[in-house]
Amino acid sequence: METIIRGKARKFGDNINADEACRWYENVHVDLRDIEALAAICMVGYDPDFPRKAQRGDILVAGKNFASGHMHAHFYLSIKAIGISAIVAESMNRRFYREAINNGIFALICPSTAAIQESDKIEVNFRTGIIRVVNSGQQIRGEILSPILLEILELGGLENYLRARCGDPENND
Repeated sequence: METIIRGKARKFGDNINADEACRWYENVHVDLRDIEALAAICMVGYDPDFPRKAQRGDILVAGKNFASGHMHAHFYLSIKAIGISAIVAESMNRRFYREAINNGIFALICPSTAAIQESDKIEVNFRTGIIRVVNSGQQIRGEILSPILLEILELGGLENYLRARCGDPENND
């Protein structure tokens, strides 16, 4: 899988609460296997029109304290369901960060997202940690992911990584 991701920025501010973002308290009944239902609740607590506006391949960009609050699977699975290709934030809940990566969602922490505006075309290199704002040419250096996290992402998530490393328990060859 490619470790350079290009897409349109979908910008949010600071203190995005995971419970509020997907309105978990209203949507606790949503089946975690129902991709359409999950996509329909993605980020509606901060932008009710987000599921209509977002397109597969967009990159979610946020400020400080992204995914605070309780970590319900509805939140990170809704982000995956709607087709967000990556998340870039100034800081994020560590459990969310690992759940995103475990589910094959590229996530990168960087010192500032101020140079990135809504709908900017951006390019995120997960090997180098460099985020390039295509519109302005500005570059932001984010954290570099460890080789094992990159491998998990390249394989599409932790389950695929474990199958590749340990074999498929359902295939007894």
